[in-house]
Amino acid sequence: MRSPSILSVVMAAAIGTAAQEERITGELGDAQIVTGNPPGLVYEAVLPDDPWTSGLSMQGNVQGSILAASAPDGIGVHFRVRFANLPQDEGPLSYHLHAAPVPADGNCSQTLAHLDPYIRRGSPPCDPSAPETCEVGDLSGKHGLIDPSEVGDVFEAVYVDEYASLIEGEGAFFGNRSFVLHLASDLTRVSCANFVLRVDGSPDSPPSNCTGSMLPPPSSSSIALPSGVPGPTGVMPSSSPEPTGSLVPVPTAAGAVSAVPLTLLGVVAVVALFGM
Repeated sequence: MRSPSILSVVMAAAIGTAAQEERITGELGDAQIVTGNPPGLVYEAVLPDDPWTSGLSMQGNVQGSILAASAPDGIGVHFRVRFANLPQDEGPLSYHLHAAPVPADGNCSQTLAHLDPYIRRGSPPCDPSAPETCEVGDLSGKHGLIDPSEVGDVFEAVYVDEYASLIEGEGAFFGNRSFVLHLASDLTRVSCANFVLRVDGSPDSPPSNCTGSMLPPPSSSSIALPSGVPGPTGVMPSSSPEPTGSLVPVPTAAGAVSAVPLTLLGVVAVVALFGM
């Protein structure tokens, strides 16, 4: 009579362990690695002068930007993230690509949810050891939170996210969307900004000028920008520019686009911005 009881306990424990170890993924499966990102593209999103949420332990707004460029091999997107004037008393910060752009009035709550073409949703939290199972837009979940108690007043990060897209028409494309900076504890939206195309990879189209003042000098590992190539900027006018192009609300699987020869402007921009 004891054997069935022991067996039941063992089976129940095994089922419980299997449930705990069940792989989390989106309703449409894991995020797919994006290949064929057009070469030479550079997008930038710059935080405005004023925070969306007031009363935090900082004067004015967090200053900074996210630069995003085509990776040299077309696989994923090379990000450079730099923020300064971080609030020091509210704990870690997170940041995500969001599904909609910031409207003209700067209302961060109108950017909707995280960019999530595979319908994974944000709970349970992203496992950075399995980034394909995370929301495409959960950049800090995959690449690390911002902890002011560790980094102080300035945060910098450079990485490639293989699941983000610069191919218009794909669900993971974010060039006409936004990012939002949150308090990690409760996802309060601190500030937000739209992505704007700065370099389009064409030798006939010079890069547009970044607005606002530059942040403090980057770390010694960064490479100085040559004349005419935009760098990460600190602040811009309080109204965030409206991105162009239509949104892609319907999730789509990541596809491949034939790469064209990398233009000289694209090479200079990407190497200068990211030190590759």
